[in-house]
Amino acid sequence: MRILFLTPRLPYPPDRGGEVIIFNVLRQLSTRHEIALVTLYDRPEERSYRLELERYCRRVEMVRRRSRFDPIVLLRALAGRSYSISRHLSGELRTTLSRVVNEWRPDVVQVETFVMGSYFDVLRRIPTVLHMHDVAWVMWDRMAAIVPFYLRPLVATEARHAARLSA
Repeated sequence: MRILFLTPRLPYPPDRGGEVIIFNVLRQLSTRHEIALVTLYDRPEERSYRLELERYCRRVEMVRRRSRFDPIVLLRALAGRSYSISRHLSGELRTTLSRVVNEWRPDVVQVETFVMGSYFDVLRRIPTVLHMHDVAWVMWDRMAAIVPFYLRPLVATEARHAARLSA
């Protein structure tokens, strides 16, 4: 079976919660299935992890993720859109995902977390699993109580967005 993973962060090195989960699932599945990975990364040096991931994945496609303080992300959040979704919107990722789907023809797709939901239209003809490994809105809600007062309205708004989008 051909399984495509769509992830919001590079699952290597497996040193944080989500990365540990994703890496170990794709590692185990790779013993019996063909795996392709389409993922976002943050820093140029992370591109060197491709070789490690290619031990388990037949195909690895990496696209740079917008920074936390990218003006486009912040403007979208101030305009009322989800910060989490905005940070993961990428025309380049959409194009890359479409190309992989058309060329590689996966049997099933595993999408990691609701922040990648903007790409479901590219996957509409393929059985797709949405894997939610945490309750993001709870994290945002708790953060709203501890951030500086001037950030609380934005963080509380993101908590509401995340709760609505992950329902």
